[in-house]
Amino acid sequence: MNTSLHAQGLANHLQAIATQFISYINTLLMPSTILSYIIADLDDNPNYPWITISWNVCASVLVTVGGRMSDIFGRRWFLIIASVIALCGAAVGATGNSVNQMSVQVTTRLISE
Repeated sequence: MNTSLHAQGLANHLQAIATQFISYINTLLMPSTILSYIIADLDDNPNYPWITISWNVCASVLVTVGGRMSDIFGRRWFLIIASVIALCGAAVGATGNSVNQMSVQVTTRLISE
């Protein structure tokens, strides 16, 4: 086996692992770490854990159902509808002044993915 091909394959595997690690940091660790600063700016609402909980609840439902539904109905319409939902969620998140609005923004963001 050619050693340059083996080295390139190893580099591709390491790049994939690094990308997955960065995605994990950005989606799970960073929001929960920054959440205390966000809550200090918004209001002192006891429902702030719903900002991170809504992500997990939606992911457990949508990931299991969404893939199969897109196979049945077509991926094109799922992408179009997800883009519209993402736009609405971005507007809610940009103008959010409460914990409830931020929970809705997180939910719509996950729906759009």
